[in-house]
Amino acid sequence: SNTIDQQQQHQQHISRPGSQPAAAAAAAGSSDHANGTAAASSSIPAWALSPRMLGNALHLDSNELLGDDGELFIEQALIASGNMIQALLMNRSRCRRRLRRGLEDWGNLYQHGLNADNSPQFEAYMVVHGWKWDNEHPQDPAGPLATWVEAETCGVMVQHLLMGFELSLYEPADYQMIYW
Repeated sequence: SNTIDQQQQHQQHISRPGSQPAAAAAAAGSSDHANGTAAASSSIPAWALSPRMLGNALHLDSNELLGDDGELFIEQALIASGNMIQALLMNRSRCRRRLRRGLEDWGNLYQHGLNADNSPQFEAYMVVHGWKWDNEHPQDPAGPLATWVEAETCGVMVQHLLMGFELSLYEPADYQMIYW
């Protein structure tokens, strides 16, 4: 009982000001599960990665519908970004390995970004919000979402490469290949 009280007090400290503690929110939300709706938004801490946060990073209006491809992109981007954040919180060698394995997620996310960028709903969204995407290479179908994925992927790759130096994984004979 004392442990439960300590956990509830801890939950009160990490919940948003003016909101109910997570334990109380979960208890209040249990009736929503019977109706088939989840009260997940009230049990997720304010600092956790959310579709709204990702939308703000991408300069997207979270109240607008992006179409099925756009929503799938946001969902997959949350997973890839969450995995990257988790990896960065691990020890350096495990972090490097997880970043390398996560590159496959970013590759799949790029395809979702291409699909979303070229969907009629997202193209209409760009027109309504005054976005203009001048693609210098007409044969390249990448738009703003796929380009964001490319930039994030490059950041992950650079981080992976630099961690190899941190962990002394490269021999001096390898430097020529790395610096080339």
